[in-house]
This record gives sequence, C-alpha cells and structure tokens, in this order.
Amino acid sequence: MMEWAHGGRLGNWLTVNGESRPVTALVRGETYRLRLINAANAWVLAIDPNRFSASLIGLDGQSFAEPATLGYAPFMLGPAQRVDLMVTAESDFMLEEISGDTPYPMAAFTVAGDATVTAPAVRLQPSELPEPDLANARRIRLDMTGGAMGGMVDIVYQGRKLEGRDAMTARQAWAFNGVANLAEEPFFAARRGETILVETINRTAWIHAMHIHGHHFRVLSRSGSTIDEGRPWRDTFLIGPDQITEIAFFADNPGKWLLHCHMLEHAAAGMNTWFTVG
Repeated sequence: MMEWAHGGRLGNWLTVNGESRPVTALVRGETYRLRLINAANAWVLAIDPNRFSASLIGLDGQSFAEPATLGYAPFMLGPAQRVDLMVTAESDFMLEEISGDTPYPMAAFTVAGDATVTAPAVRLQPSELPEPDLANARRIRLDMTGGAMGGMVDIVYQGRKLEGRDAMTARQAWAFNGVANLAEEPFFAARRGETILVETINRTAWIHAMHIHGHHFRVLSRSGSTIDEGRPWRDTFLIGPDQITEIAFFADNPGKWLLHCHMLEHAAAGMNTWFTVG
C-alpha cells in the first residue's frame, strides 16, 4: 500500500526491448523512425530528442502532417504514452533519460558506412479523426482525490463508504468524484456522435497519466503550462499536482470504455472508471 498510495512502483532496472542499454546499428545517411513506448508501470521518462537532432512525427499512434521540432526540453513520456521520432543517421548517438543529475543512457545507436544514401523527403499521412464539436460539447468534471499526503477524503467503494481501516483492507487509496474503482453505473453515458469535454482536476500530491480507451482527444487547456502547438491527438495525458486539464473528444466508437490512471498501482487502488458510447 505504500507504493500504491504514493508514486507507484518505479523499479530500478530500465530495459529497452527487454535488454539493458541495447546497441542498434544504423546506416549512415538513412532516415529512421524511432517509436518510443513507455511500458513502465509508473515511471515518467524525461528525454530530449534535440540531443540527436530528431523531429517529432507522431504521438500516441497518431501521425503529424509535418515533422515538428521540439521547442523545449525535457519531453515527458508517461506510462502508456508513445512518441514517434524521425532521425537521419549521421553519427553515433544515445537515447538518454535526463530527469536525474546525470543523464542515464537507455539505448545506444551506432552509425557506420559511407554517406552514399540520400535521405528521401518523408511523406507523412496525418491522422484523419473527427474533430470535437466544442460549441456543442457536454462538460464532464473529474475530481481526482486521495493518496498519500492527499488529506482525509471520503471514498465510496463497491457502493459502500470506506471508514476506519476499510481503505487498507480494500486496498483503495484514490477516488474519481469520490468513487474508487469500477462502479456499477458508468461515469457518464455519451450518445454516439456527441462531443465530450472532460475537465480533470488533480487534487492529489502526485502526477498521473490519464488514459482513455477507444478514443483520441485534443488537449484544450492545461493550468500553469502551455499546451502543445497544434493540439496533437493523444489518448494519454500527464497531469501534475493541483493542475487542471481540459480535453475533448468526439464519441464515435460504441461500447464500454475505461478511463483510468496508467500508473498501474493507482488504477488498482481506485483510479479506474468507465463510460459508455451508445
């Protein structure tokens, strides 16, 4: 419960494709797509693609219309988030995690051969998802509470308010709108073709990676921080302590869908709900 109520299990052994610090050989002059997937259960990775002259060409599985240069550092890649980078191999480089005092090398890339290959002009196929209709959007409010240093909060779990040591017994430390984990009734029910605007308020002392199943969204606003230029499509967003983030999506995928924190201990300990599109 210590890790469940704090930042989650971070671990101390970082691997890439199952290996510690793998080395990949590249051909000089060729252009490559590096698809980075944060499959850690709680660790938010900090990287800087500018260190090896990489461009961003996609996020969370959705392609950009044009390559983009990151105008800031570090780039935060939370659990479940993905980023596609484009790099032309010119010299050896490292992919590093830079949140600590000393950069930690995650993977190395060696470049060999003569520069006989001419990098072709890259043609990207941008994602064509239906835009949210903000003028007619239905606003949903999501209050995130609980966790260590989150103060005393009321939590309802499986239809019953947790009291005394109930939270420890049930292993529920977090809540969405006062409810921990999957309730019988959905968080909201959307009509097919309806635009949903979710205002998420993080009243906890921890960062969370909020993930929506079945849909991609636009980030509309993020308190205390700018939003990414062009509002790229995403299916997971990071939200820090005391931060408010607004997202909007076009509900066009019928079914029952999860909405949860992708820090897996947080999801198991309460940050897990669901909605329907009918």
